[in-house]
Amino acid sequence: MYTQYFLKFESQAQAHEVFGGIEWYGQVAVADGEPRYDYTLPAHSGALDEVGLVVDVPATYDEVTFEELTPTTYVDGWHINIVIKIPLPDALAPHLVSPTSPQRVFAGFSV
Repeated sequence: MYTQYFLKFESQAQAHEVFGGIEWYGQVAVADGEPRYDYTLPAHSGALDEVGLVVDVPATYDEVTFEELTPTTYVDGWHINIVIKIPLPDALAPHLVSPTSPQRVFAGFSV
């Protein structure tokens, strides 16, 4: 059975550090001489959605000139959703959050 988790980090760099510590983030390839990094969950264990910044209040624009009137504001943190059928690694537990109305969920799941 799969379980959906919502995670919040201070930044993308912190998320990479925490996921790297459990070997779920790291170098996956080299292309054009440059290393490529990505999230890598254990095989057949689930899925990850790097939501990133979550919009709190969208920007507003002038309807005629399309100039920005007010900028977008964001909820604090860097957000990642995972759905896994293995136990949640201890290193991720401090980053669990319980959003009341998440912007994204995995198909077939609700809050």
